[in-house]
Amino acid sequence: MNHHFGSWDGLLAAATVETYRGYVASTWEAVLSASRDPEARLTALIRAQLEHAQKMSGWSAVINYPGSFEGISAILQSEHQEEMSQLLELNLARLGQLTIDVRENSVTDITYGVGEVPREVLMKDQRAVARSTIVGWAALGMSVWASSAAARAQDFPEAQEMFEQIVGFAIAEAIEGIKRDRAF
Repeated sequence: MNHHFGSWDGLLAAATVETYRGYVASTWEAVLSASRDPEARLTALIRAQLEHAQKMSGWSAVINYPGSFEGISAILQSEHQEEMSQLLELNLARLGQLTIDVRENSVTDITYGVGEVPREVLMKDQRAVARSTIVGWAALGMSVWASSAAARAQDFPEAQEMFEQIVGFAIAEAIEGIKRDRAF
């Protein structure tokens, strides 16, 4: 371990990168598996994020709250910053395009990958940037809840049912908000 990763934190930092790479790939696979309907694709992305958070709850904490893990964060910053930034940018760009697609009632074939994000094009649409940020924050909040939902469900079976109802409501509200942006 010390030879390849330098320390326990080095191993965890490398595992964090691998986990995040898998997260970006698996959530996008869910989008590509959804029907070619803009709402279905955005819903698939959000639901895949929640599924990943439930399945990989400890890693979700490391990825979403890096400041809580100082040693790992320092290694991520010094050794993996470029890749993590490019993965994050790709993930956010895809969310932004899916948001635009819902607003425009269209489906865009997103062909760019890591390091190929058309940043200038996507950043020009400030309404989509703002809306996709709100959707992303809502999904992050639901992911935090989802990461502990399995434990709650054991003690309170109705918690899982309530969780599903709230997730469905939140996704529907996000989509309706995006549709309201058509007027602008």
